[in-house]
Amino acid sequence: RGMGPNSVIPDDHEYDESVAPGEEGSAASSEKGFIGDAYAVYATSSDKSDQDERIRLQKIINELKEELKQTKKRSKYDLDDVNRVNTSLRRDLERAEYTSTALNDELDLKYEEYEALQEDLEKFAETFATQHEELQQLEGRVKKLASEKEELQASNNDKSDKIINLEAQLELLKTSQSKAPEWVGDEIGKLWSEISRLKTEELESANHSGK
Repeated sequence: RGMGPNSVIPDDHEYDESVAPGEEGSAASSEKGFIGDAYAVYATSSDKSDQDERIRLQKIINELKEELKQTKKRSKYDLDDVNRVNTSLRRDLERAEYTSTALNDELDLKYEEYEALQEDLEKFAETFATQHEELQQLEGRVKKLASEKEELQASNNDKSDKIINLEAQLELLKTSQSKAPEWVGDEIGKLWSEISRLKTEELESANHSGK
């Protein structure tokens, strides 16, 4: 029974020492050739496995490179989007700041106008109070003058009545002058003087009331 290169030799097996020397060299040569062929097959198989592994790894590397490339593109697009958003937000912020500044300026102006109106209102209130006080004083004077006018009117009425009576007495005295004693002329003169005085006072009272 023949044995292969990987066959295990039993412990009780004894080599045949009667092999001729030529045959022993031939056997050794055959064994070396077999080992060389086996190594060549193994080396070829190993090289093929390494090549397949390199191909597989290269494929993975290429896929990773492509994925990295796509990732870079997406990152660039995302960065561009972020930059655009930042630019838009910056513009919005600048517009908001400009609007805020304009509103603050307008608010300051309105506040200044409010303060001016408040001062005018306070001045108007003071003026109104002063004018109201003056109006009350004028109303008091008007009432006083109206009362004085009524008093003067009553006095003038009395004087008018007196004048009428005195003129009646004067006419009566004139009628009886020719028959009356001398003192009647003196009385007539006194009556004329009283009438003149009363008329003068009446005229002055009328002028004063007119004022």
